[in-house]
Amino acid sequence: MGDGILASFPSNIDAVMCAVSIQTAAKEMGIPLRIGIHQGDVIFEKKDVLGDGVNIASRIQAVANSNDIVISEKVYSDIRNKEGLEIEFAGRQSLKGVEGETSIYKVYCADSTVLDFEVDSGELVRPLGLGIRTIFAGIAILVLLTFSLFYFLPKIFNPPPEIEKSIAVLPFFNASSDTTNAYFVDGVIEDIRTHLEKISDLRITSRTSTEKYRGTSLTAREIAEELNVKYLLEGTIQKQGNIVKIHAQLILAETDDHIWSEPFERDLSDLEKYFKVQSEIAQTIAGKIHVNITPEEKEIIEKVPTTSLAAYDYFLQAEEKFQKSYLHPGISGGSMRDALSLYRRVLEYDSTYAKVYARLAYLYYIQDWGRSALEETYMDSILVLANIGLSYDENCAEAYVARGHYYMIKGNADRGLQEFEKALDANPNFAEAYKSIGAYSFNLYGKVLVGLENLHKAYDLKDYTVSIRNDILFYLANLYMSVGYFDRSEQYRIELLQFNKQDSMWYYDYYSFREATLGNIDKAIFWEEKALALSPGSLIFELTLGELHSFIKQYERSYFYFQKWERPLKNWRTGIIINRWIWVGYTYWLMGNQKEAEFWFNRVVDRNLRHIELKNGKEDNCDLARVYALQGDLEKAYYYLDKYNTGNFKRYGEIVKIKRDPFFDNIRDEERFKVIVRDMEEKYRKKREMVTVWLEEKNML
Repeated sequence: MGDGILASFPSNIDAVMCAVSIQTAAKEMGIPLRIGIHQGDVIFEKKDVLGDGVNIASRIQAVANSNDIVISEKVYSDIRNKEGLEIEFAGRQSLKGVEGETSIYKVYCADSTVLDFEVDSGELVRPLGLGIRTIFAGIAILVLLTFSLFYFLPKIFNPPPEIEKSIAVLPFFNASSDTTNAYFVDGVIEDIRTHLEKISDLRITSRTSTEKYRGTSLTAREIAEELNVKYLLEGTIQKQGNIVKIHAQLILAETDDHIWSEPFERDLSDLEKYFKVQSEIAQTIAGKIHVNITPEEKEIIEKVPTTSLAAYDYFLQAEEKFQKSYLHPGISGGSMRDALSLYRRVLEYDSTYAKVYARLAYLYYIQDWGRSALEETYMDSILVLANIGLSYDENCAEAYVARGHYYMIKGNADRGLQEFEKALDANPNFAEAYKSIGAYSFNLYGKVLVGLENLHKAYDLKDYTVSIRNDILFYLANLYMSVGYFDRSEQYRIELLQFNKQDSMWYYDYYSFREATLGNIDKAIFWEEKALALSPGSLIFELTLGELHSFIKQYERSYFYFQKWERPLKNWRTGIIINRWIWVGYTYWLMGNQKEAEFWFNRVVDRNLRHIELKNGKEDNCDLARVYALQGDLEKAYYYLDKYNTGNFKRYGEIVKIKRDPFFDNIRDEERFKVIVRDMEEKYRKKREMVTVWLEEKNML
């Protein structure tokens, strides 16, 4: 029809390879394309091309982003093992005219050598002279769409300035005479902001990013520049008894023009009318800045969370405590307990309040964080609470996130990622969902580009919740370091330190980690000792020093640190302890204390074999290979080294470490070991090239 192509192929791999070749060339020319591929029946009827194959290929193309190739599950099952391609699960979509949900995957070219191919055209063309209706069964269909070239090409070199649809909701002024109801005022504003979050065509910053502007003297333009938004919403709220007066005004920040202002007054005794005001404000704002709201989003925005005034009031009180525990983990103990108590009180008045169950699930997740997968946990409670919340509101994004963490911790990563995607369907501006997808995709699957895309989306939403912002900056710093972009890694690490207003001990600790990643163990020890000097007796710093000294066979110093922490090393089950077991064992091995060394090595082996038995994906095959190599069981050592290598790509620091790892001293010169290391290095090289291309495309280099 002038702006698209429908093509058929005798096989799925031919369709995908053709799509990759087209997309690669189009990117070089600066032409944005969307490509969708499905396998199914095709019907030629006179001048029309019909059938499920065409419909589904067209539908999934429509949900793709610019420059994406998306494929259906039928196609994925055929090409998932094709070398040179990287495939990521993009979620499940409800497609118009298609029953049930459709699994969709994105395809990337991970190795340009795959573009050297030939397509077997076969006989798959529509022969002339066939009857009115001709059917080809089970062929691959590719649908490609771009803008009309007559419209698009003149604009490639002169793109029009885009008016960004972005907004920040500033803290409203509390005009009430009773200042004890501040929690209510903040809760009303959070409700309005949450409604705006649900609109996928709008970018909105988090509550925590705007909190610092309460009572600020900065101008609208200055605030908008800091938050990188186009519009600001501000106003006043007054509550007297059950009467609530809201005066909201929308500001175009660049000119400080008030483009909309309106007062509202409602009686809380009629909660349905009160909640309608909040949705009206959100929808009016969307209209004023020309944001599209889908029917599904409108339905979500207009949903009434409760009809009980007591439940709503307790909920707002609980939210205030929750935010304190969420924003300031260091003082969270009392606030977290208060929040739990208040949320339970809400359910006494309204047992169907969906978000309350989601909040309870998340609070249990916070309490469960850091526990071992082999210990008793709160996980069952988290799943039950999240499921109850979703039974009352299938669009509760917070419940999907809690359920996502549950499945991740239980080892079902695919299901976990699907839950985070569902959270984004319900709330397209949910920074924690983007962060979780990015972090888990990279750490569990080694999907660097997926990690970068989602972590940067989370970063751009400017959520300054301490736990979320810390995670985003930490994961970005580690991801960039893993592919050798050390300066960019340091940029996010420094921002992390500044965000937490921490002193230089963590800066020294970072430099120790950086030098260890580069293989400079002596320098790593130097920086870690400087960190320890600022925090004498620190478990983290001393165990790190114990490991570093053990790595270079300085067992006297290593033993000095490890024996100080003998009790927690034997009894605690947190990651920072468990990861050091193998180095404690190695220290005793170097000292000639075989009995004690075997005790620690057996703990490492037993724990990892237990994880393998549970199939939860938490085993450390490298640690198993280390123990067996040191003990001389080389077949087992190579078996687990191969498993370690066939998992995710190995980060820069992991390759540097394994090339010098003292556990492999007796096999380091063997060709079999060298082949494994070379393979790791090649995978790393390809990942780094992918990141370089991605950064260039984003104009970030």
